[in-house]
Amino acid sequence: MSAESQGGRDMLKSILALIIFWGYNSFSLQAVDHYVVPPGTPGVVSTPDYTNWLTAATSIQNAVDSAATGETIFVTNGNYLLTNQILIAKAVIIRSFHDGAIDRTNTVINGNYPNVTNRCFYINNVTSLIAGFTISNGYSPTGGAVYIYSKGTVSNCLIADSVAINKGGGICYDNGGTVADCLIYNNVSSNYGGGIYGYGTLKNCLVFNNRAVVKGGGISWVQGTAVDCVVSNNVVSNSLSMNTFGGGIYIVNSGSFVSNCVIRNNSAYASGGGAAAAGGGVAMNGGVLRNCLLAYNYSSFLAGGVGREGEVTVQNCTIVSNISASYAGGVAGGKYDNSIIYFNRASGGGGSNYYDWASAGVYCTNCCVAPTNIGALGGLYLAAGSVNNVEQNPAFVDAASGNYRLSVNSPCLNAGTNESWMTNALDLDGRQRIRYGIVDIGAYEIIYNGTIYSIP
Repeated sequence: MSAESQGGRDMLKSILALIIFWGYNSFSLQAVDHYVVPPGTPGVVSTPDYTNWLTAATSIQNAVDSAATGETIFVTNGNYLLTNQILIAKAVIIRSFHDGAIDRTNTVINGNYPNVTNRCFYINNVTSLIAGFTISNGYSPTGGAVYIYSKGTVSNCLIADSVAINKGGGICYDNGGTVADCLIYNNVSSNYGGGIYGYGTLKNCLVFNNRAVVKGGGISWVQGTAVDCVVSNNVVSNSLSMNTFGGGIYIVNSGSFVSNCVIRNNSAYASGGGAAAAGGGVAMNGGVLRNCLLAYNYSSFLAGGVGREGEVTVQNCTIVSNISASYAGGVAGGKYDNSIIYFNRASGGGGSNYYDWASAGVYCTNCCVAPTNIGALGGLYLAAGSVNNVEQNPAFVDAASGNYRLSVNSPCLNAGTNESWMTNALDLDGRQRIRYGIVDIGAYEIIYNGTIYSIP
């Protein structure tokens, strides 16, 4: 055999050995599932690495510590009382599991406040995921229930009954992250963001019955995005300060974006001795509000619908049936495009629909607004530069029952101005934003009823 042939055989052997080595190690390093059951579960002897139900952990933290990157921790239904927060600092999935399915109602991560004072989860990994739990009774200076430090994801959870001394009664995002398909309710912050505070993304969530003392009863965005959410029945409750804003949402700066949301029945409430609050539905210090319905919100002082602390940009929104006890039942200052601002009321008489607060100006372009803005305290007309506005009744389908979609007789049909963001965009009903060539004014596009012909 030639030296050349022998060299080829030796190389082939080396390659085969390398393939076998990597195949063996790949098999040995395959991801392993880990399991958690409530303490005292009969028949369970907890044995690391908790790789089946009979050797399952009785502490979620123990299972997390045993898991490697990319592995999943299954937690069966039960009430898990915490004595410390659960730290997630690796790329793992933690999900509830009962009869083969997620069970967020009966799998409870209980922060055990007031017996102990700790939040429930601290997330510090970009690709970590928590799914399918009730996360409640947490207590912390920031993020009463969940603190997302580094862009993790919380999905399909109920986040409730938690308290933050400073920011984010339910959730605090510090550096991004996503919360999706969650209910966030009955949380409290003594400062900002009764339900949510910070820098992050909120998708398809219901945020309700939360309370902040200072700003953002439901949500306080420093730089955040909320899409396809309902924000309702949240409160800013400080009765001793003029500096209280945003019963539903408080937007801190221009990096924030709220789109395709329903914002209703929120209150920026204050009473007594010169105290005041502003922005029952949304208070904005920058950012964009787009394709949203704001209805039945209340402020004791200024702007039942949209209040301003800084820049205000509102696009294709429907702002109706909001109330202020003093000034601007609908909006106070800002720039409004393709929006409906109608049927709002200032019960104190100061600008029944809109109000030029502090000479900020209410600039409306291609909007539907009430034809007059008369109030006992001198409500102002729209600022100079407002153009192409409709001053007729918007003719909703059924305003009395809260259906603010446009009827076929509405003057808002095909009366807006098309803008670049509308390409491939959806209205508040999830329908094509421009359907008949020109965008409709308000949050909803109309779909005309057609005629179906039967061909024999």
